[in-house]
Amino acid sequence: MQQGFHHCYWFKPCMKNLAGKLRWKQLGVLTRLLDLNISLNSFFGELPVEIFTLTDLRTLDISGNNFFGQFLRGITGLRNLVHFDALSNSFSGSLSVEVYYDMQRKREEGE
Repeated sequence: MQQGFHHCYWFKPCMKNLAGKLRWKQLGVLTRLLDLNISLNSFFGELPVEIFTLTDLRTLDISGNNFFGQFLRGITGLRNLVHFDALSNSFSGSLSVEVYYDMQRKREEGE
């Protein structure tokens, strides 16, 4: 990765007709990323765990892909998350009610 790329605040390759399995070992260097939107593509497989190291994320949109596996247990580590969309994937399990209420509280408080 280029030096300085870690200063990226948003990454939105949505609706770009991208396909394949995500192998984002470098994702963890995007430590200041606030908005990750990879929706409406054709990504498949399990979601890379590196996404859950991006603790500054406020928006995570992975909807409209073909991800599968146990439902995102690492999401509880995304303490700043305000918006999350994972519709139209094939995850098993469910989002804990605590995570949902925490995101709702942050939206209402304008965090």
